[in-house]
Amino acid sequence: MVAAALTTLVAIGATWFIVEHSAGGNETRTTSSEVGSVLTVPRPEQTTGESSASSAPPAGSSSATSTNVSAPSKDPRLTGHGPIASIVQSFVGHTSPVTSAVFSPDGSKLATGATDHTAKIWDVATGSMLHNLADHTGDVNWVAFDPTGTRLVTASSDGTARVWNVETGEPLAVLQHDLSSTYFVVNTAEFSHDGSMIVTAGNDGTARIWDASTGAPLHVLTHDSFVFTAWFSPDDTTVLTASLDDTAGVWAVASGERIETLDGHTDKVDGAVFSADGTMIVTASADGTAKVWEAATGTPITTLMGHVGPVRSAMFSPDGSRVVTSSDDRSADVWDSRTGTRLFALSDTAEVRAATFTPDGSEIVTLSADYVGRIWDATTGSPIAELQDVVNDMSFSPDGRTIVTPSIGSASVVIWSMG
Repeated sequence: MVAAALTTLVAIGATWFIVEHSAGGNETRTTSSEVGSVLTVPRPEQTTGESSASSAPPAGSSSATSTNVSAPSKDPRLTGHGPIASIVQSFVGHTSPVTSAVFSPDGSKLATGATDHTAKIWDVATGSMLHNLADHTGDVNWVAFDPTGTRLVTASSDGTARVWNVETGEPLAVLQHDLSSTYFVVNTAEFSHDGSMIVTAGNDGTARIWDASTGAPLHVLTHDSFVFTAWFSPDDTTVLTASLDDTAGVWAVASGERIETLDGHTDKVDGAVFSADGTMIVTASADGTAKVWEAATGTPITTLMGHVGPVRSAMFSPDGSRVVTSSDDRSADVWDSRTGTRLFALSDTAEVRAATFTPDGSEIVTLSADYVGRIWDATTGSPIAELQDVVNDMSFSPDGRTIVTPSIGSASVVIWSMG
């Protein structure tokens, strides 16, 4: 709710993945970084069998609690090849599965959203719940802080996004999509880099730009079908949208006019993100490809071809030289963003819903349909650790050394140490 360029990366709509951008707009919760060298992990053969999902932990208590864990070797959920990802703390307080979790910009707070129709704000140091935000009447799909960490925006299946005061928990504004539409779910909501605006993406076929202070609508950006994601460019002058109508759109923030239509895909575009410098865009599609585009002109640069299943996510490295993709073909691939050359593939045991680099670029993190997060050495491709029972969402702390993930089948979230 997952950085240079994921948010999201993550398939939103049919499948939620981790292309979650933080309050900075283009800083995803799964931050990318340059990888050191080419790996030699072979691409897996496509199979038809499904991997069995990990056993879900029991649902958490409805009372807000946290648990500190200091001995990773004793944690049965850590099944990788090294003690890199040990559990630091778990938070229990929601009454149904958590859909989204993100750190505040200074790392002192955690926000979560869940299918129990609430969002919650937590103190990371103490594990205590600070505020229960209970005004939504549908699932909370997305949570995001503003750049100062003083406001939170939540997106919900009730057709609204809501803005909250982080210090007091008081509601500040309601941002309403078209409730007369058959499908009015709001998928994502993000602040601009300067905190003055919010952009929301909804299944009513629109993305909408709002004044973040007053909640006043500024522009409606219209696609022909569901809009899965919407992000501000690094300079806040444009918005990038990804849609079920097989296109991505680039829109002028000042006027709300469509500048470019990126229409080279033949199936839905699950995610689209800017490079860190705003000069390129990468799109991920169910047609089995990702595409890299010039952001200013919409000119295609290269098509990343080689996956044999839908591409669920695509993320740039911070310098824009590489892209990492995840696919239902049970692999995550890293590509040269200009030539389209595939540099390496990491094989998995289930469909890979999302993939990204850690902020320092030393590891790659993948999230799979078997509810396992996998951490790989970005230089050798060796598996480092597994995070069991996690859903397809994660957020790095500002220093990149801890990661928060919701737990599948429970109402909890877990903070892991990256070592």
